[in-house]
Amino acid sequence: MKKILLIFSALLCLLVPAVFPQESASGGHYVIVTGKPLIPAEKDAADILLQYLKQMLPHASFQIAAEDAMPASAHKKIFVGNTKAVREAGFDVEKMYREELLIAEIGGDLYLSGGHPRGTLYAVFEFLERKGVLFVAPDTKVVPVLKTLAWDQPVLRRIPAFKYRMTVACISAGEFKLFNKYNYYRIAGLTNGDYERYGYPGDCHTFIHYSKKFPLDDPAVFAMDKHGKRLCPKEPGLQAPLCLSYPKTLELLWEQMRAGYARSTQWTKDKNLPIPETYEISMEDDHTMICHCPSCQKIMQEEGCFSGLMLRLVNQLAERMKKLDAKIKISMLVYQKTLLFPKITRPAENVVPRICVHDREWIVNVLAERTDPVTHRNNAEFRKVMEQWIEASRTFGVWEYWTFYTKRRFPHVALDAWDENLKYYQAKGAENILLEMERFQDSFFALKMYLGLKWMDDPQIPREKLIGDFMSAYYGEAAPVMTEYLYELDSAVKAESLREPMGPRHPTSYSYLTPDFFLQSYAKLAKAEKLTENNPLHLKHVRYEYMSLDYGLLNFWGEYASKMPFSKKELLERIRRIETEAINNMCFANEKAQKISRVNDFLDGEAIEAEIPAEVKGTYIYDFKYNSFYIHQGVTRLVNDPDALGGKAMEIIEDREAFHVLPFTAGIYNATVDLEAVGATLVLNAENIPQDEKFHLYKVGHRYLVSGSRIWAHWTWRFQLYPRIAYTATTDFPYDVYISIKFTGPAYVKDSKKPNGVFIDRIITAR
Repeated sequence: MKKILLIFSALLCLLVPAVFPQESASGGHYVIVTGKPLIPAEKDAADILLQYLKQMLPHASFQIAAEDAMPASAHKKIFVGNTKAVREAGFDVEKMYREELLIAEIGGDLYLSGGHPRGTLYAVFEFLERKGVLFVAPDTKVVPVLKTLAWDQPVLRRIPAFKYRMTVACISAGEFKLFNKYNYYRIAGLTNGDYERYGYPGDCHTFIHYSKKFPLDDPAVFAMDKHGKRLCPKEPGLQAPLCLSYPKTLELLWEQMRAGYARSTQWTKDKNLPIPETYEISMEDDHTMICHCPSCQKIMQEEGCFSGLMLRLVNQLAERMKKLDAKIKISMLVYQKTLLFPKITRPAENVVPRICVHDREWIVNVLAERTDPVTHRNNAEFRKVMEQWIEASRTFGVWEYWTFYTKRRFPHVALDAWDENLKYYQAKGAENILLEMERFQDSFFALKMYLGLKWMDDPQIPREKLIGDFMSAYYGEAAPVMTEYLYELDSAVKAESLREPMGPRHPTSYSYLTPDFFLQSYAKLAKAEKLTENNPLHLKHVRYEYMSLDYGLLNFWGEYASKMPFSKKELLERIRRIETEAINNMCFANEKAQKISRVNDFLDGEAIEAEIPAEVKGTYIYDFKYNSFYIHQGVTRLVNDPDALGGKAMEIIEDREAFHVLPFTAGIYNATVDLEAVGATLVLNAENIPQDEKFHLYKVGHRYLVSGSRIWAHWTWRFQLYPRIAYTATTDFPYDVYISIKFTGPAYVKDSKKPNGVFIDRIITAR
């Protein structure tokens, strides 16, 4: 289809010269002409165009009129949407792809049109951009004043490079994303053409939803652990890992898929929205849940990996869906334990593998280095696996991480990877792209978001143009300084990656993060602040860059403190001030209070100066306080506790009496090397639980902490800490691990009048 459109466009370029007359600066009267019937997205396109044109040509007058009621006084007509005029000009809008845009000048009139429902909107946005409008961030829009609206270019017809264009970024940016042709969640509504929905129940980890509806009368549908026990939920409505080879599992999944298809199709028809064309079948986000029943293990042995077992199930579901509706595709995450390519089974024609490029900071079957392009030597092993999936599939998708998660934030960018990977995916025929970049505290986050949106639409836009446009609009007078800082940081990261892959390592091992680097970077930001002191918006943007630097410096504070021109208290308060402002400016209203609370908890924890207990010995000691603990909704919660270090502790939540039983256990587990057989390394019974209802330090064990290690507590494992800053790359350096726990209530303390409770306020590792 794309080739046909390109040939057609080339022919039109020869046949239809640009004859748009040059308007004078004195103005003129413009009529934006709409057709009938007028769909909501085309009406919105006309309204948006009017809003911008009034700013771009302040001396002109404008109105919107229906095609059958055009005033005779029009100096110039701009036909928007599926008008009679655009059809008479030879363009069959009804046959255009739903996101195809058309921009043309014929006989002095301008045509902005396209497929239903978003093509016309995209034509308006494309025209405005090519006339100089820059919308580079949710709070940054540049609208030029022009002397002319002349197109002076050949007819333009194009569609975005990828069918699905998604980001995972927890910022409020609907208008900004829509303008830059993002087409997924957070831009819902007929007026903007809605978005490319996945069918019910969603677009990732759908086994979580499906397994919750499995009946409990046949345990064989659930995965078996290594000891032969089926991992059945304790009560209906809870998620559980599934046995993928058991025939009934297929039937139960298909029953839900078929119901989801009917529900999604009817719902979108009723609302006159695009009907979903893709349904997701993918594992829960937990790499430990593999079924060990003989049947599953036999298939895995045949296929050489878990992916083959999963793909056999997905192919069967895809075949059934094809008979139900031949247009539907089944998406499958190629992620962690489903990354490796199977020996035997290949994706069915209507199966779309969505390949995750998320970095070796994670632990199971993760081969990629997200700092480097897929074509980089550090990604040779990953690229081989990725291309096996691509070559075996009719099309594919990509879920790419543009941030680190298992490390504290630190200064880094990856311009080559961001740029070159999207070109690579386009060349290989990718259908959909998701870019995950949740951390707005990352270096040049706003630039990263802008580049992602622009390159998902068209990966061929030159990097220098996009960066230049962004820097001038976002930083104003400070653009040269911030551009210099960007490229210096990018060069430092590239050099570090060549020295040794960055993913498996902690930032404290990165050679570029020296005291001089921090001092010089702070000096650049101070210079940029000075240049923007008279522009509050640009000044605010410069100050956002302190976040990644300041968080990065916290990794080294004990070593670098004496060389910094500020105290730790000043550093923490700057983080608090700037990050709070960023949350208030960027995030969704219903999330702001919680995010600010978490920032305050983290910084308050960092400010605690506590002595290491005498029984803890070692050269490398890491003290994890409440600010390092992960809050798992409904499982753990942070509570005020005057007995706790820093006045706060993590409580393991459970009201049922059966939860508070002895012995209390804790241990150290690593999924990569499978230490499950070791079991608990701390066991507390009634006779060795202190009866004072105070915090006490217990030694959990002496073990190594490599990537993926977790320290767990309670027999349910409801409390888990990933001690990432203590990770080592090898097993040469075991740690002593200590945990500070308080027990309350009669389940633990004889004759106690307090509620049963388990609280943790501190974990210490030492080697």
